[in-house]
Amino acid sequence: MPDFFHSDHISLKICGITQEDIAQQLIELGVDALGFNFWPQSKRYLEPKAAQAWVPQLKGSVIRIGLFVNQPLEHIKALYKQGLFDYAQLHGEETVAFTQELISLGMPCIKALRIKDEQDIHLIDEFSNTDISALLLDAYHPQEQGGSGQSFDWSIMSHPNITQTTIPIILAGGINTSNISVAAQVPGIVALDLASGAESTPGIQDIDKVQLLISSLNS
Repeated sequence: MPDFFHSDHISLKICGITQEDIAQQLIELGVDALGFNFWPQSKRYLEPKAAQAWVPQLKGSVIRIGLFVNQPLEHIKALYKQGLFDYAQLHGEETVAFTQELISLGMPCIKALRIKDEQDIHLIDEFSNTDISALLLDAYHPQEQGGSGQSFDWSIMSHPNITQTTIPIILAGGINTSNISVAAQVPGIVALDLASGAESTPGIQDIDKVQLLISSLNS
């Protein structure tokens, strides 16, 4: 299994997985990482008790990323101990101190930042000297914490704060079959993260669409 954060190709993460059979198909297609949304308010929510029946068995065959939004550290720790994810992806207003506490407890984490415009690039500086595994840059949406299908202006990705940071950068927001080739050329990134761009309906991935995404990414 290649290093998701430091491989010699742009890695692909599909987020919002809710069904075991789809997860297995995505793994067979070569998707590098799968995201499981453990935030109850999400339209892609995966109930932890349901996840316990099959997500732990995926360990070692794919990177498993658990998504959380402003949830208690003890809750995240409990799901980690249950073997439901390898990395915590924090999509709320979690602080640097919170991420460091997670890491000190043995839980690697990714911090998601919602970007409206170039003025939000300063948010990267807050996490530049931490031990997080990666930053995920997503489009700002006033009602949704990711997975909105909207993108931000990718031209700001050439900003020195992004291109010069040593923290791996994952690009998210509005990536789909029509623009994934362009997204893969954005400077300074190690991976692409898709939710709505890989679905037929929220939480149900379209395998034909994912095959096209992979083909476009590798062309």
